Amino acid sequence: MNDATTTIPTVGEDLSEAVRNSAMLADITISVWSGTRLDKRVTEQVRVGNNAVGKAGRYTKNLFAGCDEKLKAVQGAYHAARTLHYESTLPWSHNQRQSGPRLLSNIMFLDYIKNMTRLKKQAEALLETFLGAYPTLTVLAQANLGTLANPDDYPTVDEIRSAFDLDFEFTPIPQGSMFKGLPDNALRGLGKALEGRQARAAAAAQAAMWDRVKAAIGALVDRLTLDGSNEVKTFKSTTVENVRALITLLPGFNVTNDRRVSTTIDDIHLMLAGVDADSIRREDRTREHVLRQASEIADRLRNWGL
Repeated sequence: MNDATTTIPTVGEDLSEAVRNSAMLADITISVWSGTRLDKRVTEQVRVGNNAVGKAGRYTKNLFAGCDEKLKAVQGAYHAARTLHYESTLPWSHNQRQSGPRLLSNIMFLDYIKNMTRLKKQAEALLETFLGAYPTLTVLAQANLGTLANPDDYPTVDEIRSAFDLDFEFTPIPQGSMFKGLPDNALRGLGKALEGRQARAAAAAQAAMWDRVKAAIGALVDRLTLDGSNEVKTFKSTTVENVRALITLLPGFNVTNDRRVSTTIDDIHLMLAGVDADSIRREDRTREHVLRQASEIADRLRNWGL
């Protein structure tokens, strides 16, 4: 394993400037039609039938009971775009909230655009397929719903199309000097406050990056460690591939030029070279090698205080 001494970037104006020069803010807007509807009549029947008082519950019916495969495919495609957005970006907030703009590195921008555009086209194509079958599906669904069916529950094709949306936009990370038209002392105060917020946001983004590393490495160590009966635990291929994916993701996430990232990437390369999930399952020597290397990476992260 690589034992080279590493350093972390300076906090403050230098950190904010480094992030501005290497990343942008990406925001995504996604809306999806649920294909469900609250049934007030049944809700009231259940409440009265059980002698309940007040708001005892809600009955929400699936408008495409028994024939919702096409709608689920559309919803899944839109949700896949949201998943890609989160996987490709880091939170841009000290509280690491999921909503709002997120940090996207410049070197990941082209791949982000390509992949998001591909997913958007796939989602829109699936939506049109669903809408083409919509008249037939509504008839079948109402037959499946029996006395729960109500033709008024079903929007028009145009209404459903407008209920789905997927859009993404990018903005530069602002500088304190963008404030204009105020007294000098006010400009300095606003600029300093902005730099401070951005430094905290950058630190939070890097903390989120290391959290991903720790989670992936920790899961690998856990699954490869023998249980009390010395039996190998079952594990999915994604346990290994989530670690391997860090080799591609970490250079883009490292917008503060933290040299510990290159050390970690080298260690993962060394650990997984010529290794896959099947070889780990079949070969004790391979499992022991990967477990030893993964444990050393986990120890290094702890020694770094991460």
